[in-house]
Amino acid sequence: MQSVETEHHNCSMPDEPSTSSGPLTPGDVYFSPSPSHEDDDFDTIFTDGRTPVAISPNHLKNHPLHKPTGTSEVLTFYPTMEEFRDFSRYIRVIEQKGAHLNAGIAKIVAPEGWTPRPSKKDFSDVDNYEITQPARETIEAMEKPGAFFKRNVTCRRKMPAREFRDLALSAQYRNPKPNLEGIDIEKHYFQNILEGEPIYGADTEGSFYDKETNEFNMNRLGTLLDNTNLKIKGVNTVYLYFGMYKTTFPWHAEDMDLYSINFLHFGAPKYWFAISSEHADRFERFMSQQFPYHNEAHCKAFLRHKTFIVTPELLRSANIPYATMIQRPNEFIITFPRGYHMGFNLDYNLAESTNFATQRWIDYGKDAVLCGCSKDSVKIDMAPFMEMYRPDEHSAWITYWYGDERSEWVPKKKETNKKRQRAIPCVTPAKRARLAASDGSCSDGSSGCETEESSFMRSLPGYSMSNYQLRSDSDGMLRKYKTNTKELRSDRIDFFKERQYNSGRTPEWPHCSVCQYFQPLHMMAINETVPHSSRRLIPTSCFSKTSEEDEKDEVTFDRLLQCSNCEVTVHSKCCSGDQPNSDEKWRCPRCRNKTDVEIRTASCQLCQLRGGALIPCQIGKDSTWVHVICALFNRRAVFNNPDGPSACFVEPSPRQQSETSSMPPLPEEYRSEYGDMFEHSRWECVVCHRTDVGLIPCAHCIEEDKPVVPALAHITCARRVGFVCEVRDFSRGAVMICQKHEHSYLINKSLQDYTNIKVGDNVYVEEEQCSSGTKHFLSGKILRVDKKATVVVDFLDNSCSRDNLVEDIQSCECLYCENGDHQYGARVKVVWDDKKVYDAYFRGKGVMSEYTIKLDDGPE
Repeated sequence: MQSVETEHHNCSMPDEPSTSSGPLTPGDVYFSPSPSHEDDDFDTIFTDGRTPVAISPNHLKNHPLHKPTGTSEVLTFYPTMEEFRDFSRYIRVIEQKGAHLNAGIAKIVAPEGWTPRPSKKDFSDVDNYEITQPARETIEAMEKPGAFFKRNVTCRRKMPAREFRDLALSAQYRNPKPNLEGIDIEKHYFQNILEGEPIYGADTEGSFYDKETNEFNMNRLGTLLDNTNLKIKGVNTVYLYFGMYKTTFPWHAEDMDLYSINFLHFGAPKYWFAISSEHADRFERFMSQQFPYHNEAHCKAFLRHKTFIVTPELLRSANIPYATMIQRPNEFIITFPRGYHMGFNLDYNLAESTNFATQRWIDYGKDAVLCGCSKDSVKIDMAPFMEMYRPDEHSAWITYWYGDERSEWVPKKKETNKKRQRAIPCVTPAKRARLAASDGSCSDGSSGCETEESSFMRSLPGYSMSNYQLRSDSDGMLRKYKTNTKELRSDRIDFFKERQYNSGRTPEWPHCSVCQYFQPLHMMAINETVPHSSRRLIPTSCFSKTSEEDEKDEVTFDRLLQCSNCEVTVHSKCCSGDQPNSDEKWRCPRCRNKTDVEIRTASCQLCQLRGGALIPCQIGKDSTWVHVICALFNRRAVFNNPDGPSACFVEPSPRQQSETSSMPPLPEEYRSEYGDMFEHSRWECVVCHRTDVGLIPCAHCIEEDKPVVPALAHITCARRVGFVCEVRDFSRGAVMICQKHEHSYLINKSLQDYTNIKVGDNVYVEEEQCSSGTKHFLSGKILRVDKKATVVVDFLDNSCSRDNLVEDIQSCECLYCENGDHQYGARVKVVWDDKKVYDAYFRGKGVMSEYTIKLDDGPE
């Protein structure tokens, strides 16, 4: 067998030119200069802040900097021997420098003179090693250009490494152009990707480290997986990889979104592509579009199959940032949680790899989406990690995912092991005490609004019974609505269907695709003649997400704009703030100055649906798209302009150590209104059953004592099944209420024990002394019991009243109602004890018992 040095020389590419001195062109600048070295004579500063003078010329020649060919940069680190001795600490160091944010991988060059096997002078012992189940690789082209599918077929049960080496270096399998550099390597690989069937000796258990080696020893890295004493096959096992030219590892993130470490012992380099976790959501949606038959309908974690390949050109066309890196012998590649990567070997080589974990990984592991179609899929019980490292969240997390019962109203799923704690309806205590009833009537002077033509309907522009159609068939509407949105999933690109959906919703009052969420689905009014302007249902304060007062009593009309490309209709102040000329064609922020590919593939980062009003969004370093309505409800989103937003920013999860964008600060009162547990964890949408960060909690569920986690949903999914959206004062802003509460307010369980109280019974009455605030009880006898019809309403200050009389409702916005039987979720005006009228939402109708009591020592 040849010596390592000869092998390395024969199989690797020529050394890349060093950039340690001399003027740099823009294409040569890889790292930002550190302020501490401004006076140095060197133009290049390495990622760890060390100048080239700290590295010997020979070491730099053997491990040159990589010239990026992608759109991002993989950071390279050159640790000293002292830094190299503590693996866990050094991982923290490179993450503090942003290595995990630049790309899904980072490179660490071992210190000069270090070897993982100091007891051996060469790798002659490798020849006798047996490779288990070497696989022959076949790559097939998919229908879409630039997308490929890889198949593995085991060609032998075992193969000696000597035989594998001979095959790899034979004329049939060796690299025909070993001297290519940079982008030419990628071009040659993808131009010839369908030719030949290379053999990959992957996933053979074993290690070529000396047992005495302490630095970066994969057999005992000393991270969380080692500390838990869990021996998990496929996770903390060390594997060997015998590669030959074109053996490929397709796009994937590690099992359970773990870290991994890959070390190249000898031979030709490996070529890597990588995508940062910040772009993972968008990349997953993009891949589901390229491989529609393997997406969520088949397996929600289909990328864990490690069989899918796309070209860099496809990534560029979708504006997905990616990076490249060349790994040479005595170099480590670290992959980060939920960082996607793929690559191929440039000729015969030997590498070994294993997974590891840090505390930062826990917030990825507990949210990891797992493959359910393979019996070999790696699964880690996260309960011990949560209990040990996330004690404050452990109880809620374990109850949510592994509770004994599911909520009654959650649609059943087949073969699911995720269960929700039953959410028991509970009365929210009123923040105001009811003192006396005030006289009132509906806006037309009657005790109840008319059935045929409500005053609200008559107020609509151009109203006539022939123009507006009232949709009272809620079941039929829901079926139609689900059908319409079925084609809007991010993995299905059909711009015709999207335009059809947008234009189909335009006739629904108030015609703006954002404001429509605040008109309950069961109160839909259709007008085929769309006016030039309509009433805006969302106050500016909801967009600003601040405590600034907004005149909610004032009815505000705003101009309607329809995009000439995607046909979405919005109020000017709900999206863009534009005021085009009447004869000017208008395009929404999503459709203006964008390529056809960008427009067709755009989908919401927060709900993964297309259609509706989309605006640009910055999340950390990721530039993406979100629905205006999704950003309005998201507690970490802020708009660039609350009076006509054209872009927004979403604060990344702090648990993932993402960098925050230069965005206006959100008030702490707003951000912490619901707590932060829902903001850095993935939960399951009760409608679509996808798991996502930033789902919207039901405002009433969150106030209940029993459920540890409220009903959570994408706001677009909530609309699909009839959940209601309502406006509240700061710091709630906009809230969602799930269907479970539609009738819960008609049941006052706290009074059920007293329903047998009758005239003549002796009772005790609680009395509070106003001066001292002390309470005491007075005895008396019930003289009379009167039953009164009452209504339940929610006020905008988030208080609830159960004992308003029917006539307290001064006016309503029901499409039809009679004798106080208003529609659930309708906006109403309610007169209060101070004789003032307040905005509220109708919840239901009930009965209140009023008792007349003769006190033993006083009057009635």
